[in-house]
Amino acid sequence: MGMSMNVSLLKAKIIGFGEATLSIDNDKGFSIVSEFRKRRIVDGVAMPHRNMVLISVNFRKGVRGLPGVFKRGSLLYSPLFDSLVVVLRDFDSREQNYIEVGTVEEGLEIFDKLKNIVKIRITLL
Repeated sequence: MGMSMNVSLLKAKIIGFGEATLSIDNDKGFSIVSEFRKRRIVDGVAMPHRNMVLISVNFRKGVRGLPGVFKRGSLLYSPLFDSLVVVLRDFDSREQNYIEVGTVEEGLEIFDKLKNIVKIRITLL
């Protein structure tokens, strides 16, 4: 049984831009996945910020991030911003601001196009 079996897929519909598929590792992102299972649909906003896009989720998970090197296409959770984070360019973080929880499976290029805050709807597949 490989890693691929232990993920939950989310559909992210970026209003006016298209759809992306996100996968969350059920172990690393356990609390995130459980929130999506409870709510089914999460409406928020996607906001470009430096080398990433922040997606507001309102989960308020009191967890600490870890320092690390995060690669383009990684999906992180930021307790600081209470957001899912799509990494657009590799970056090195020394702060404990992020937890890597998954990847963008499809549609990463859509996040590259965002210049302003847009509405987003994320649904558990």
